[in-house]
Amino acid sequence: MNLQQLDLFLHENTESEIWHLKHPGELSPRYQNIPRIQHKGREIFFFDFSDDIRNEEMAVIRESRYTTLMPHCHKYLEINYVYSGQCHFHINDSDVMMHQGDLCILEEGTVHEADYKGENDIVINLVLKDNFYGEDFLRFLNREKVISSFLMNCYNQSVEHNHFLLFRGGKSELFDLTMKGILCLYFSERTVGFYSMLHEYIRMMFLHLSMMEIDVSHSSYAGEDDRILSEIIREIHDNYNTCSLRNIAEKYSYNYTYTGNMLKSKTGHTFSELKLEQQLLSAREMLRYTNLPVDEICFRCGISNQAYFYRKFKEYFHCLPGSIRNS
Repeated sequence: MNLQQLDLFLHENTESEIWHLKHPGELSPRYQNIPRIQHKGREIFFFDFSDDIRNEEMAVIRESRYTTLMPHCHKYLEINYVYSGQCHFHINDSDVMMHQGDLCILEEGTVHEADYKGENDIVINLVLKDNFYGEDFLRFLNREKVISSFLMNCYNQSVEHNHFLLFRGGKSELFDLTMKGILCLYFSERTVGFYSMLHEYIRMMFLHLSMMEIDVSHSSYAGEDDRILSEIIREIHDNYNTCSLRNIAEKYSYNYTYTGNMLKSKTGHTFSELKLEQQLLSAREMLRYTNLPVDEICFRCGISNQAYFYRKFKEYFHCLPGSIRNS
């Protein structure tokens, strides 16, 4: 799919949009199957998307035009990108007008809704699981950048996840081409190398964002309180094959037991679980993109027991390493 084909594809009316044109002002029937939750005394919708992102750990969804988007939150990190036109969003207690090229990143618990979108108002949603953006490319971001701290903070289960970052990207031609590259790739037929290219495009998107100025007047993000936790989690991401809880505790002048308890309380996972996750994710990438034998992959990931590796790999990915390589 090229850029012209992408534009035609995105402007073509979907079944949902045709329904809304025939039923102006009515609530879409799809809301009947979406669960609702209580949030600060009011009922909102809860969008899961687990089925949509099961295989690729992300999904790209075009919001329906000719209707409003009801108040809701997501299970996963969401990115809203205005491909064309504009859209008026209500995020938490803020009114945010986004124009073509603008992008907003919302944590999983951020409540938001959107006003009516016309024919040329095309908004794209990217829904990402945390291990998609946490596998390896966070290490390429400047750790002092807000975007890096924001993403790392998504792992922190001890704080309320209701923050968002707004970027005004309309003047960056390279950023625009990167976003369109993601869309062209995602909406095209899957070919050899699709997953590798998708990861690189997403990484490039975050690299662009790390160099762009945040609209601080329309953003909400955590301060520096959890900086040390973010550093520790990054340490696990960067050195999953060799790091140990004791060495990390010593590096940050923390008590060994305190460090382990802090990780558990703030992320919901033990140090061993966080480390194993990164080892398995790295192993899967090597199975996908290299011809290394399994014993060499285990060695590079810091796992010495192959039987243990096979057992944990199957528990995490619900398949054996050979299935990943064959696919």
